[in-house]
Amino acid sequence: MNQRATIRDVALAAKVSPSTVSRYFNDTGYVSIKTRRRIENAVTRTGYEPNLVARGLKSGRSRFIVLGVPDIGNPYYARIAKTAQPLCEERGYALVLVDFGEKQPRKAEPFALAKRICAAGILLASVDPCSHIDSSGIPMVGMCAYEEPGASDVVTVHESGGINLAVSHLAALGHRDIFYVGGLRDSGVARGRRESFLRQMALEGLPVSENAIIETGF
Repeated sequence: MNQRATIRDVALAAKVSPSTVSRYFNDTGYVSIKTRRRIENAVTRTGYEPNLVARGLKSGRSRFIVLGVPDIGNPYYARIAKTAQPLCEERGYALVLVDFGEKQPRKAEPFALAKRICAAGILLASVDPCSHIDSSGIPMVGMCAYEEPGASDVVTVHESGGINLAVSHLAALGHRDIFYVGGLRDSGVARGRRESFLRQMALEGLPVSENAIIETGF
């Protein structure tokens, strides 16, 4: 097709109403599996591509997901972005990356951008909890740093459990002079790990030498 295909073109090709196609794309109502397949085939035949910006202006909520990371040069955060992007695309969303660093006030950048583009959600990878930053009702999932219950949904590892296992394992092997090497000293992640290390060392009856805690950055 020479001109950009519209929802009406898709509806005509699929032999359904435009409102049915709209429900399919926006997940705002029931669409049978048989009808979904017809719409998907029609999308392929017509070459229709949803305009995410226009849909956001009309509904007040776009199909953009904002991913905020403190350092995209860090392979850990790069892997998160690489994994999240195809998952978003499979569900009809576009991933928008924001590298905000770990310095105030730049931590608010993902939230500010999400508001400007009417984002559908925010994924925040941070070494510090960010529940104090207003997301204006945009659903948020935090990663890495633990948030207080109820502040937001969080996907993270059990920091203290991992440290406890590591210290206990080394102690069981007979090691007595154990060092802790952490990240940014003032970050929530490093603080939680350090405190867990000190607690577990005390439980094992092991002394912590003056130079046993080293925190120089991640």
